[in-house]
Amino acid sequence: MSSLYLDPVNPQIASPVNLDSKLQTIQNALKTGLTWLTHSFPKATRAKEKVGDEIRIFPEVFRNDSDFRYVNLLPSRDLVNFSFFLLNDPAIYSDYTPFEKIANVTYNLDLVFWFDLLKIDNTLNYRFLELLKEDIIFIINQNPEINLINVVEGFDQVWAGFNLEEVEGQYFKQPYAGLKFNFSLTHAITCNTAINTYSIV
Repeated sequence: MSSLYLDPVNPQIASPVNLDSKLQTIQNALKTGLTWLTHSFPKATRAKEKVGDEIRIFPEVFRNDSDFRYVNLLPSRDLVNFSFFLLNDPAIYSDYTPFEKIANVTYNLDLVFWFDLLKIDNTLNYRFLELLKEDIIFIINQNPEINLINVVEGFDQVWAGFNLEEVEGQYFKQPYAGLKFNFSLTHAITCNTAINTYSIV
């Protein structure tokens, strides 16, 4: 097993703002509330690599450690019972108030989970996805800024938009399973008059 996956992982941004801050709050709630979740990842990117003449797309997340490593999140033997976010462009800005320089911004996001059901509960002899949905939706619904839109569980739908040629066939069946929660998140932001609000050290 890769050393990337030996310990429970919950990467944190030191001083998150706007969407990063909102997602980190959800990320922490998932890690705290779901005892079976071994990896609660932040927002992933749709990474690309060229294999022969083909461009392959896969979800990749920054681990935020001293080696600045990235983790491929496609199903594998190294990584189970994890979650991550995907941002679906564009973000929608509305209700801008010039005097107060405040606007609402709405994001469309996916929250993806991948499970090894036997490692969650090996006493249940069926695919207990409805129990897992109930747990996850309970946590999501604690956040008033979230509007849950739909949930999918088909393998092709959970991993839609990614190339799956390198995923071994064993991950398409029991005890493996996935869920993807599509939701919108709306919050108010302050539109700064300054630029370069970050610093380089």
